[in-house]
Amino acid sequence: MVALGSAPAFTGLFGRVFAGERLARRWFAATGVACAGVCLLTLGGGSAGEVYAPGIGLALAAGAGYAGYAVIGKHLLDRGGTPEGVMAAVFGAGAIMLLPILAVTPTGALFSAPGLALAAYLGAVTTTLAYILFAEGLKQIDASETATLTLAEPLTATALGFLVLGERPGVVAAAGAALILAGLALLAVPLERRRRAGARAAEAPA
Repeated sequence: MVALGSAPAFTGLFGRVFAGERLARRWFAATGVACAGVCLLTLGGGSAGEVYAPGIGLALAAGAGYAGYAVIGKHLLDRGGTPEGVMAAVFGAGAIMLLPILAVTPTGALFSAPGLALAAYLGAVTTTLAYILFAEGLKQIDASETATLTLAEPLTATALGFLVLGERPGVVAAAGAALILAGLALLAVPLERRRRAGARAAEAPA
C-alpha cells in the first residue's frame, strides 16, 4: 500500500523538479482520490499486521525508485528512444545488477519445469508485454499521469480475485475500489478528450 500509494506522488515530484512537468489540479485531485481508494482497498482486505517503521521506509524507497524509473523512461522516450529499446535497456541493466543475487539464493526450484514455465511467463507477459505497453503510455502523456493510472493494478487484482478465486470483498474494500475508479476516470477522461482533440487538429486541412 505504501509503495503503490507513494509512487504517483514521487513521480509527480520528480517530474516537476527534474523534467519541468506541470502538475494540474486535476492530477492532484485524481491522485489523492485514487490513493485513498488503494488504502481502503488494502485495509478492507481483512489482513492484519503491525506497522514496522523500517518496512515503511523501504516501501517508500521502492515507490521513489519506481518514480525515478518512470521519469527516466519518459526522458529517454522524449529523446527518440523506442518503447522496446528503452525497456530493454532498463530491464537489461537491472538484470545485470541483480545477477550476484543468484550466487546467494537457492535456485533449485527455478530450474524445474514449473519454475522455468513461471519464469517464461513472468518475463514475456508481466514484464516484456506489460512494460512495453507502459512505455507506449509514457510516450503520450506525462510520467506523473502514467504513474497515477497504474493504480489500476490493485483494482485489477481485486477483480481477478472476485472472478477467478471467488473472493468477496467487504464494504470497505468495495468503497476503495469505487474511489480508485473515480480517481482514474477523473484523470483518464480529460486525457482521452485531449487526445481526440489533437487527432482532429492533425487531420484538419491546413
